[in-house]
Amino acid sequence: MNRAMKSFQTVLVFLQIILFTFSTCTQKVTRQSAVKQGQKWLLNQRNKDWGWGLRANAEAIFTLQLVNESWYNPKDSDSVASVKQMNIDLLAALSRKKNLDLPRWYGGKLGQYINGLIATCQKPRDFYGHDLVNLLKKHMKQYPRFYFNHMFAYSWAIIALCNANEAIPSHFQRKLINTGLHQKFSSQFGKDEASMVMIALNCLKKGHKQHKAISRTKAYIIKDWQTTWKNEFTASLALQALYVTNASDVFSSSVSPSLHNEVPRYDQVLRTFLLRALKPNGGFSNILAAFHVLPVLAKKSYLDIRKIKKKMCHKLAPVSDKWPNVTTRTTITLTIQDKTNQKNSYTELQAPINSTLLKFLKITQKLNTNFSFDGETSSFGIFVTTINGYKASTADREFWQIVKVDSDGNVTPLQKGVSSYIPREGEHIMFRLQTY
Repeated sequence: MNRAMKSFQTVLVFLQIILFTFSTCTQKVTRQSAVKQGQKWLLNQRNKDWGWGLRANAEAIFTLQLVNESWYNPKDSDSVASVKQMNIDLLAALSRKKNLDLPRWYGGKLGQYINGLIATCQKPRDFYGHDLVNLLKKHMKQYPRFYFNHMFAYSWAIIALCNANEAIPSHFQRKLINTGLHQKFSSQFGKDEASMVMIALNCLKKGHKQHKAISRTKAYIIKDWQTTWKNEFTASLALQALYVTNASDVFSSSVSPSLHNEVPRYDQVLRTFLLRALKPNGGFSNILAAFHVLPVLAKKSYLDIRKIKKKMCHKLAPVSDKWPNVTTRTTITLTIQDKTNQKNSYTELQAPINSTLLKFLKITQKLNTNFSFDGETSSFGIFVTTINGYKASTADREFWQIVKVDSDGNVTPLQKGVSSYIPREGEHIMFRLQTY
């Protein structure tokens, strides 16, 4: 019995040491240090092209600007490279479809990229000749379409128009207000969607219905917040929504006692959700968590993007309107159609920008064991004679024709060979065996 008691006491002491150590470490993590560590971690997540991956660059950039509005500087090659990568993302999509009628770019994602442009002192009304604001409004008229089919994404579009100081048409306002009035939120992500709607509602012209919609949405968000704010994503968006509605309720240290039970205090949520989301290295579980949490740690909201524009942009030289010259890559699809009309496709093929089609073929052959090609040298460059082991027969008057395939499946023969043709971003190139 004595031995068992001693073992229990040893375990108890050990647990007390662990708890004391955890408590000490937690106390050392302040909001300010979390912001600095989180910013550093997010910058370290960039890839070799100085971006964060396709369609994630805008969120990363306006997050960094909200945390530190002087992060972007045209004289700083580090930040310029990342901003150029954001621009290239958007330009590549526009080269595929000028109206961005693409599932992953429609509406909300375009809204995020407009916010990224505003945060870096660029003009969404004239982005390399494209009027993105007008394009976004056209998308909003088509709501719902593709993934632009919920009010979370719709709110991003409203916020983009707001930060761009654009007038928000009345029919767009009505849709947002009616959502808040009738609390038409997703059953699974209702709090997140409501928070985005509430942020967007604060962009609208003040009036009775707008105020009523905000009040009802606010009540929905804070109801049972201790149990319904289940993670750092929900908590950070909710705090942003409360902040833009009435900052004194959330971020102020002197809050009226009557509000303590109604509205969650910032320091409560900071300890309960936000600081606990940090890893020991100051990072997050993923970059999406950083996009949500970092602005709130810095006591900012997505509507503060317009303040960056007012405060910083007059001090900075504009981003060049020439095609970005940062080293990047072009992505294409390659299809081979043999004499039996059987097709083999190779997707997401990448090569440095301005590479010839021959370069793509060489890279594909190096990376794919089921692809090979050969050719003959002529005065016009390489003439492809063999693909995947099949050599076009001169006796049978065969040759490998190169065509470009559009989104509707229509084909256009290329007027150049593999040595001189330079594919554009997103193109679909097909080699098909033909006779003459």
